[in-house]
Amino acid sequence: MESHDHQYRGQTQGEEREYLIPKTIKLAVEDKQLIDAGEPLAAGSLDIKEILSIKGLRAAQEYWLMKFKKSMKARGFLSTTSILKLLPGR
Repeated sequence: MESHDHQYRGQTQGEEREYLIPKTIKLAVEDKQLIDAGEPLAAGSLDIKEILSIKGLRAAQEYWLMKFKKSMKARGFLSTTSILKLLPGR
């Protein structure tokens, strides 16, 4: 561990893991805070494949949709309803 990293240990299903996060990254958790598996430790985008493997298809879909809506809003689209109609399966 480098001196500029935050160190976090977690346990999921009896398996302990260690996570190193650079101190330049804003943390999304407090010291000794308990969180569920798959919850982010730091600010920023998540890996959709990790969400899928840890939390399942529904959580991955909800995360993608949230990111999509944020992206459209940033581009000036106030309503994503008409855009969502273009997506397959909707």
